[in-house]
Amino acid sequence: MIIIRFLKLLSVLFVIISFQSENLVSGQNCDTILYGNPSIYTLIDGNNLSGIGPGSTICLKGGNYYQIRVINLYGSAEQAITIKPIDSVVHINNNTSYAIKVGNSRYLHLDGALSGFDYGVNISGTGGNGISVDDLASDIEINHFEISNTNIAGIMAKTDPDCSFTSTRDSFTMYNVHFHHNYIHHTRTEGFYIGSSFFNGKSLQCNGQDTIVYPHIIKGVSVHHNRLEYTGYDGIQVSSSTENCSIHDNIVRFDSDKGQYGQMSGIIVGDGASCDCYNNDIRFGKGIGIEVHGTGGQRIFNNIIVECGRTYRPLTQGAYSKPGIYVSYNLYNPGNLPYQIFNNTIYKPKSEGIRFSNVNATDNLFYNNIIIDPGIWDYYDSSNIPTIQSYINVNVNVNHVEKTNYFSRNSQVFGFVDTLNYNLKLQKWSLGVDNGSDVSAWNIVFDVANQTRPIGKSYDIGAYEYQTGESSNLQKKQISLIKSVWYKKSNKQLKVEFANIIHGKYQLSISDIQGKRYYSETKTINRGESVHIINFKTSLPDIIILSVDNNKVHDSVKIITQ
Repeated sequence: MIIIRFLKLLSVLFVIISFQSENLVSGQNCDTILYGNPSIYTLIDGNNLSGIGPGSTICLKGGNYYQIRVINLYGSAEQAITIKPIDSVVHINNNTSYAIKVGNSRYLHLDGALSGFDYGVNISGTGGNGISVDDLASDIEINHFEISNTNIAGIMAKTDPDCSFTSTRDSFTMYNVHFHHNYIHHTRTEGFYIGSSFFNGKSLQCNGQDTIVYPHIIKGVSVHHNRLEYTGYDGIQVSSSTENCSIHDNIVRFDSDKGQYGQMSGIIVGDGASCDCYNNDIRFGKGIGIEVHGTGGQRIFNNIIVECGRTYRPLTQGAYSKPGIYVSYNLYNPGNLPYQIFNNTIYKPKSEGIRFSNVNATDNLFYNNIIIDPGIWDYYDSSNIPTIQSYINVNVNVNHVEKTNYFSRNSQVFGFVDTLNYNLKLQKWSLGVDNGSDVSAWNIVFDVANQTRPIGKSYDIGAYEYQTGESSNLQKKQISLIKSVWYKKSNKQLKVEFANIIHGKYQLSISDIQGKRYYSETKTINRGESVHIINFKTSLPDIIILSVDNNKVHDSVKIITQ
């Protein structure tokens, strides 16, 4: 006990000395610089740091660290506190219970971006989570971290309830966790574990009595542009996030590597979560491609799912089946809200392309999906089950509509670019080109490559919209009303340049991917008055849709504001 206290004292003294060593170093934009130590854990405690508040930057000098514990740092919604590496990569490579732990903090940005490196912080070999966001932490952003060989998850974000009841649903809400551009691989359990999976309650023994407690919810989850490989369990798991949740533009490879039953999916939307799931590329895992146990009202679109589950107990179905997309029965769906499953490309899944069992959802829609060679076809055929159900298998009690989907056991006839190398883009003659249904009513105006859709007469089928070879940041249609767009994050200003053809009265609007409106204006634009500037008082979400409409011609473009 004396040795432990002495080490903790040394750690605190080391941190204090480090903070005093350099301040406001020229060219580094650091309010203070911290030097690591490979033998002693590093404590960053806001209560012991003078002058550190909203907008401050704490820099980590490159080198080896033992552990980092972050507590009592409070930025603001407008100005987060940033912790970032400088000069060279920060390494944490010890068999400790965690590498980085964040608690009792809010509005904090762990920014691993470092010039000259893909990832400015490298975490490997921890005995627990790579990064743990707990102890009532909220409003946390983490990006450009490489995390591998963890004994539990890569990044975990939740505060489990205990007998203090300070983190139960009626006492605490976590807000706005934002994880992007991270590389997580070779984890023993999940890549991301966000929110409690016990949304419907968990039993604890408090003061000798069994007590049902309800974990906190998360309002605002954004998980995007991450790469995950060889996760032992699910690649990305999000639960108990009831609003403003999105999982998009992630690459998932070889998920569910340990074959742990019940923990096998590329992406899982767990109990109590309502998350849009789109533009993800999931390949070669042992698990289900996208598994949904969450509430209704979710859109699942523009995802590419390749050979999910094929290497898990080959040729066995039943309890070991692994569909491309699986929406399970759940008890929590206020209002029996529907699911929209649009424009997914599902290629050679082990079992069905889509299996849908949630009878607590009405008016569910399945449009524009490509499903090729479902592995359960022969099993259904030999069991006298209609083989058409191997493509989309919906519970007989579920109200739904299927339209303009493409099914085939032959991957060669559809018109993919190169099935041998799994290039599932469309060729000009593809059966999917211009044969889809219009899904613009659900604000789906881009494809998995973030290029505008539709191009041509109508929507294409599948995750990709056939392109004619143009290449630009906006990747616009050949004829458009919007020529270019710039968003300046520092002053929350959007500049729109209209095409020369625009003339007359137009409705301009800006919404997020869920359709929430941030701006609307009817404006008369004379030919030659091409530039329009829009100023915002608050920050915009990471993805917005700008639309221009005069009731005859409509144009829209997706803008990434990060």
